[in-house]
Amino acid sequence: MIDARFALLLALTLGAAGAAAWPLVDRLPGGTAGLLAGLGFSWASLVLGLAGLRWGLGRGPRGLVTALLGAMAARVMAILAFALVLAFATSAHLAVGLLTVVAAHVVVGVAEIVYLKRTDAFE
Repeated sequence: MIDARFALLLALTLGAAGAAAWPLVDRLPGGTAGLLAGLGFSWASLVLGLAGLRWGLGRGPRGLVTALLGAMAARVMAILAFALVLAFATSAHLAVGLLTVVAAHVVVGVAEIVYLKRTDAFE
């Protein structure tokens, strides 16, 4: 099951980061749309990633490897689709959206592992 506390804390963290970045991207055409799209995509990706990890942890080492590889492949396909939609179907700034996704995954992805460790999910 997805941990609701993690999803809520993630939303608050991404919201705070978005509020801090808003004045920087507001000057770019489509910058705020790219930021919002990137934050929304990141939240969904990270919450579903946590769900995949929890699913894999409950199935032993083989299930964890399967969950990790499956999540990585799904995220790569999703980010390609996200980039194509931003580039061709919206007026959102592509670079802002993709940089938001990358930054969120680098920072929060590490926090996700720390969160799992602190909640004794690996035991």
